[in-house]
Amino acid sequence: MFFTNDNMSMRPFCIFLNVLWGFLFFGCSGQRNQVPVTVYGNDIEIQLEQFTFISQDSVLELKSYSTTSYFEQDSIKGVISYNRFTHALDFMNLSGEKVISSIRLQREGPDGISGRINSICPVAIDSIWAYDGQFLYLINADGHVSNKLEFKNKEEIIIKTNHAMNTARFMYNGNNHSLLYLRHLNRIWMIEEYGFEQGTVINRYRLEYSVCNPMGEKSYADLEAPNINFSPQGIVYNYPYESTVYVLDTITRSTRMYGGASRYTSNFVKEFDAMDDYSAWRRHGVENTHFYDVMYLSDYNLFVRPHLGGADISLGKNFRELGDGRLLYLTFFDEHFNVVGEFCMERHKFSYFTGWCALPDALLLYEDNSL
Repeated sequence: MFFTNDNMSMRPFCIFLNVLWGFLFFGCSGQRNQVPVTVYGNDIEIQLEQFTFISQDSVLELKSYSTTSYFEQDSIKGVISYNRFTHALDFMNLSGEKVISSIRLQREGPDGISGRINSICPVAIDSIWAYDGQFLYLINADGHVSNKLEFKNKEEIIIKTNHAMNTARFMYNGNNHSLLYLRHLNRIWMIEEYGFEQGTVINRYRLEYSVCNPMGEKSYADLEAPNINFSPQGIVYNYPYESTVYVLDTITRSTRMYGGASRYTSNFVKEFDAMDDYSAWRRHGVENTHFYDVMYLSDYNLFVRPHLGGADISLGKNFRELGDGRLLYLTFFDEHFNVVGEFCMERHKFSYFTGWCALPDALLLYEDNSL
């Protein structure tokens, strides 16, 4: 079992989907190389709440963010998001007045973070881990960098939030004083655990290949790397090109597989074989279903997975129009990974650039769509 640790005018800014709890049923697991059967529990209902945020005079906030993480410490609850235009971490307070503040990051010097932040893991108000593709930084509330970790062979480290590829989150484990993250080595996907006291990798957990790609040899263009998330049930992962959900128990090192089939879309992406055709590569990512990471809603002991249906390329629109014209679906699972609800969201309303974030009692969605 894996355990987690503990001015600007007003405008509509984000949306929360509050989840109403349903009954639990026992889940199922699939056999190796077989697609597991999707098991259904009692349906839940969802309700929509819209919140308007106002920013401080010094903050130039975005209408939507592609990299966002939930944060909670004592009575403070909120989300921390990376502002790519101001190179800052914007904090949206959820527990009091709906105000946005900002932590400005430096590009150079002892506190310099030169790259674009693509994953955030807040531990405390003065301990925010962030990764820019080069280093992992420990940042305090003033933007000071108190620790920095550089990986060897960093091209093998997959920590990112990318709407066209995958979402591989990392996590700080306070019990082991360690960080866990995805690594791709010799065609094997694994979770590495780096121990700060030891100054080296202390654990490696191998991930199963997809049931529809059992040898890991097939190509799916940008969709090949798994989505990674963490929960009390274990390391939860899934592949963007198919609907199965995988849960790795870090004690037994065994993997359970659960069906997560959608009633609305295709559940498997066709293999990509035009490796030298860039336009075909781009089309593949837009015309096919894309499954995103499975996120944990701790107050309800539920999981939620967004996914996008494919676009009709024959419509002849540009890629932005095709992308924002896709339909967003939310699939909810209970603690045994029975499907307890799947919802088709309003078209042309939300940001599909990974514009969502799990809260303990809701899913945050940014209202931002070019159409």
